[in-house]
Amino acid sequence: MNSEMIADMKEIYAEYLLTEKGQYENEKAFQLALEWDMGKEGRVVFGTANVNPNRINKKIMEKSKLIKIIPIGLNNLCHSTSSLFEALGFECKLGFNITSCMCSRKVSYELHSVNKKDGVLYDFTEDFNGEKEKWFLEMDTNMTALEYMKKFGRRDSIISIEKNKCVCKVNWNDSNKNWYDSEFDLLEKIKMIENM
Repeated sequence: MNSEMIADMKEIYAEYLLTEKGQYENEKAFQLALEWDMGKEGRVVFGTANVNPNRINKKIMEKSKLIKIIPIGLNNLCHSTSSLFEALGFECKLGFNITSCMCSRKVSYELHSVNKKDGVLYDFTEDFNGEKEKWFLEMDTNMTALEYMKKFGRRDSIISIEKNKCVCKVNWNDSNKNWYDSEFDLLEKIKMIENM
């Protein structure tokens, strides 16, 4: 990714933030970042660095890539950021970012959008927790995040799978996640989406 392209993208994004929708999303991103920062001290969270590819189903890892984040778009706005850059010839790709607890036994799959150009995946959304890269499980679909949430519900946008009993000394708050029994269930869902 050359510096000229990044400069063009930053300009397009700055212009978008001046629109009514952009101003609304800017405020939303600011509020989410503020809420996250207020409770950050002492918080233990799922993270990219904790993901152990050897503990995750081989078929899932074959569809996944570790992507460096190029933080042009605001935190928590991956779906709108990705669709915005379609104007520059990038495809908007829907999938899941993969994070894990410290012992790597509890894995979270969060609905996420990135961009793709010339076969290369790019994540242009600043991470709310300061992550510099993310594992991304790409789905071969033209479905948008909005269509996904209409079909499966907002709750199914964060999926958790516990492969073995988590040994982290943490009482995880999993109330906003949807639990799947196995990675096989997740793969079946992805197959269904890709066949739609």
